[in-house]
Amino acid sequence: MLKIDIIDGKEYEDGQGSLIADLDHSIQQMLKTSYPESQMDDFITYKNLSQYCMDYLGQIIDRANDKNDAIKQQVTAVMPESERPFNVEDRLTASYTFGQRVADSVARFGGSWTFIISFIMMMAIWMLINVLHPLAGFLTLILSSC
Repeated sequence: MLKIDIIDGKEYEDGQGSLIADLDHSIQQMLKTSYPESQMDDFITYKNLSQYCMDYLGQIIDRANDKNDAIKQQVTAVMPESERPFNVEDRLTASYTFGQRVADSVARFGGSWTFIISFIMMMAIWMLINVLHPLAGFLTLILSSC
């Protein structure tokens, strides 16, 4: 039997969607907000329903993250200072000596694309100079006149 989708107004088979009454209450409320004229016996295709499901899952995840942050703050507040979480990388880099910081900077530049490309270009120029000898005739003229 064909049913008309409330969102796009096209006809679809029963198996391609669901009645609003069969959906989760929160998704029903979201549909009611977007389509105030919708009724519980209206039809929505799974394709059009997917965006509402994704929005609903996003809301669930946001609520879970908020709850997790609140619990983390409560636990951190009762912990002794020595046991509180910290950024290991910040503590490690704070203890680097001057030589270690310089070595890291050199390694960071030596592994960059800027260095690799400039090194290849300089090597190519050096090879061209050695192969073509552009100053060889000029140097021979100067040296022979001495």
